[in-house]
Amino acid sequence: MDDIVVMDPPKMRHAEEARTDLVLLKIGEHWLEESADDGTLRVVASPTQGSLFVVEAADGGYRLRACGSARPLMTDGGVPALGEPTAERGPVFSLPMTEWKPSEGPHTPECAVSASVSLATAGDLAGYRIAPEMFWDDKEHKQLIEDAFATVMRFPDDKAGVKRVKALWSNPDFKAGVLQGLHDADYEWQYINLKTYASHFFDPDTKQNWLPLLFPSQTAYSETLRFALDAANLAGNIANGGRNAAPDTSSNLGAESLDAQMRDTVSAPSSVPSTAHGQCGFKLGLALHYFSDLTQPMHAANIVNAVWADDWRHRGFEKRADERGPAFRIDPSRVSWADVDPGAMQYLAQLVMQVAANSKRIYKQKVEPVMASKVREVLTAKGTAIVYDNATWGLEADPILREAIPAGQLAITKFLVMWSRMSAFHGSDAVYWPRKKPWSDHAPFFFSFRGRTYIVYVDTYQGKNDVYVQPYDNPEVSAKQIVSGVKGVPSVVEFEGRLVMAFAKGDAVQCLASIDAQNWTAAPAPAYAQISQHSRPALCVHEGRMFMVWVNSGHSLFWSTLSAGKTSWANPQQMSGKAASYSPTLAVFNGRLHAAWTGKGKTDWVFYARYENEAWSSQESLEAAVVKSNSGPALIAVDGLLFAFYRRPGDDRICFSSTTDGRVWDGGRLYPMPGEYTTESDMVPSPLPGETFVGWSRGYTFIDGYRVSHRLMCARVGSQRSYVEIPDGSLVQAFGRPEIYVVCGYAKFHIPSSAAFTKMKLNAWDVRREPIEVVNALTSNPTDGSLLREYTDPRVWFMAAGARLHVENSRELDQLATGRATRYTSIPDGTVGTVPEKFQRESVAIKVSVNPGQPLKDVPLRGWKIFNLVRIHGEVKRSPVDISRMNDEDLRQLVAVALIAPQSALRTSEVQ
Repeated sequence: MDDIVVMDPPKMRHAEEARTDLVLLKIGEHWLEESADDGTLRVVASPTQGSLFVVEAADGGYRLRACGSARPLMTDGGVPALGEPTAERGPVFSLPMTEWKPSEGPHTPECAVSASVSLATAGDLAGYRIAPEMFWDDKEHKQLIEDAFATVMRFPDDKAGVKRVKALWSNPDFKAGVLQGLHDADYEWQYINLKTYASHFFDPDTKQNWLPLLFPSQTAYSETLRFALDAANLAGNIANGGRNAAPDTSSNLGAESLDAQMRDTVSAPSSVPSTAHGQCGFKLGLALHYFSDLTQPMHAANIVNAVWADDWRHRGFEKRADERGPAFRIDPSRVSWADVDPGAMQYLAQLVMQVAANSKRIYKQKVEPVMASKVREVLTAKGTAIVYDNATWGLEADPILREAIPAGQLAITKFLVMWSRMSAFHGSDAVYWPRKKPWSDHAPFFFSFRGRTYIVYVDTYQGKNDVYVQPYDNPEVSAKQIVSGVKGVPSVVEFEGRLVMAFAKGDAVQCLASIDAQNWTAAPAPAYAQISQHSRPALCVHEGRMFMVWVNSGHSLFWSTLSAGKTSWANPQQMSGKAASYSPTLAVFNGRLHAAWTGKGKTDWVFYARYENEAWSSQESLEAAVVKSNSGPALIAVDGLLFAFYRRPGDDRICFSSTTDGRVWDGGRLYPMPGEYTTESDMVPSPLPGETFVGWSRGYTFIDGYRVSHRLMCARVGSQRSYVEIPDGSLVQAFGRPEIYVVCGYAKFHIPSSAAFTKMKLNAWDVRREPIEVVNALTSNPTDGSLLREYTDPRVWFMAAGARLHVENSRELDQLATGRATRYTSIPDGTVGTVPEKFQRESVAIKVSVNPGQPLKDVPLRGWKIFNLVRIHGEVKRSPVDISRMNDEDLRQLVAVALIAPQSALRTSEVQ
């Protein structure tokens, strides 16, 4: 730019003299202004590459605004252009150079200008504004998702889940729905949490979003799984011929054809085709949006645009990602199946948590150090101030993007594959409808082997009774017939590295074995094991032995075991004093083997017994006055409970009971499903790693207006939980562990001894036992808003931004505890020291009432002191927000999202 002469900064011009026809010119990377006095051009700024700027009127002159930056622009001479910028954030305009319209009228600058000059007038820029983003922008989301679909489309159809994705993506209604869902997640009120976008964030360590006090249950984790499940149900209907899908798989989804389980408070806009494909794509688009948010490292660390503090580092990073993303993306043609094969991973929840953890790792290792370099403390005449002096990201972002963008691209592709597999086994009611829809009088059975899950079912159409095995995670693989002439669905377990299948054929128990789930050979069965007609033997592995229980033609229960290393079963033994009419069931719970069955004749109660000291205990009934059945029950151990599912006499509805200790059962309850869900078969349990099914054969259903009978059905029991909802003050203990904890704000505090337990006047009957996974998921730091105190210490602490803040008097405690069931939670003495005293989170606003004794609901809009949290030199500090210059609308929104805190917050890591 040798032909451009650097001149002194232009003279100040008053706002009232500003012209609407102001002309800006860009030559190379220099911006020039036409002087109003003599028409000459002056150099006013040299912006960084890729940024756009515009002059606007301001008190006392003009200022330049940069897209995504609040700092003053500099001239080539290194001095601020057009004077000091005002503190108020003005409008920011952006329009690509290729779309700018030439200025009309003559223009004869008095300096040498190359022919390739671009012109724009202030009028041309009117109406363009960049809003504060809290997310990957539309272009980045769309590109990531389209790359993922393009990658899957390249893989051969024999890869599990691929064929279904191809079929869906090739449908224009589905594609339109996906793109609309991607868009709406960032713009429609249902998904943006009062414009805070809290549900687009998820910290895998705290299991929270950045604003848990307002939106405790909505995170990028929960919303991803929620909408993925909705989409899977719809996709299952499309592929499996459910009642919401016509033969051409694109029937309208009118309200009259939706089951209760299919209705959702979130509905697609009218722009989405009202077909099964369109609605499915919309829900999947929403899920993919939330999931792709988690591939942005800041979303997994709860780092947002602190708009109240003019901190735009988050947005600056995403703008750089938009500019540089193409340089770091992997060409879909170069992605191999090994890069995206889920392998043994079976559940979307595992993938979502894994991706969130990886994104947070990238943030801590690579993003956080750069973020810290973009903020500093500056000494001014009024004291110390916080300056965000480089919200624009340049080359320093490239090492981060080089890792984050390809990782996100591969993760989204893997997500599609896993979702496709899941959708193959979902129908209109989140139950299984096999692809070929066999007629069956028996429930389905699921088993897991070497990282894959399979389904076993019996096709009883026209009296065939043929057993089939089909991979659960790849419905494109045809079911394989294993054996014919059986009398009930087989049981399958893994024992000593191979699968064992037991079933009834004729009047005897027979067994098969397999090492690959495909090829089965004859295997030893208990000697003289006669079995009643249309029943099934139950199998279970316990303490190194395989147990089998069955009922003979005389209604007597028998059992046998096969020990490790042995080739023959122990001689069958009768379970003394026990009789059954239908198939028995087995389950291991709390380290003990349990059996359950339906009694004989008039005593059609559900009974159970425990295996203890090499013998079966006396039978007991499950609330005999209520729990009766006319088919075999299913025992299922999941989430620290033992469930018994059974068929209710009279209306054939499915009911269940549960117990926490294997001895005391609650009364029978209807399983929460539509009224037409009935069964004419035994209930069959299928315990899998991390998930459990209960299956049955439905007596009849309606498909496309026709009554169709004997469909295979199943439902998931329990749920994957990253943490469990446990009220403050609860006492918890993991099964098989001696430690007892007090819970406060989803954090656990260990009670060190029985003396401490007694001192706190606690009751052993109040201790609730949970799986070890649930107890381990409880954190060490209570959630924001929690109130706690040590038992003998009068000091009460309030949690805000991960720090415990002292509540200084009873008036303040009354203020903070308003509306709570208890004023605070008592924790063991000596344990509060594990809770940090300094803020742990940044990019969060906190608010303190000017009057600590005033009820919170009565605090006026400007009756708050509000602070922003920021990390400086590795420590999170607070700096004041000047609310005097904010309008009421902006202030009202800030007050709504800011975390309430006691007066002691004014002295916590303060930056004046």
